[in-house]
Amino acid sequence: MSALSTAIEIYRWLHDLLANDATLASLVSGVYADAAPQDATPPYVVVALVGTDEVMGIGRPLAERVLVDITAVDDQGLDRIGAIMDRVQELLRDAGGAAGARQVAGVAPLGLSVRSEFAGDRLWRAATSQYAVILS
Repeated sequence: MSALSTAIEIYRWLHDLLANDATLASLVSGVYADAAPQDATPPYVVVALVGTDEVMGIGRPLAERVLVDITAVDDQGLDRIGAIMDRVQELLRDAGGAAGARQVAGVAPLGLSVRSEFAGDRLWRAATSQYAVILS
């Protein structure tokens, strides 16, 4: 399986994991792949594929990983975004097992960024966490 095929498979697995969680669904209007539609009602989550790389050992790769960004967007403030990202983190901390033809060994957070932007008369905030989905 090519690196791109693997990345797409894991990306879909991750999107489905978030989109099918009832607790997360109670916090957001939707979980979108790549970008939310222009008429999406906040708050919502966007899952975006970043790429793939290998975790290197001494002279050889130990594992492959798929990098994804998960962004929570809202126009009401950081408290709701915090609750959403806490739920995402909880789901990913416990994630593992079969993902299509591949096996997920775990998911590790790599970083968090928060940004704000005015659009019209609304202040939009977004928190983006990057995660590494580690494959065995």
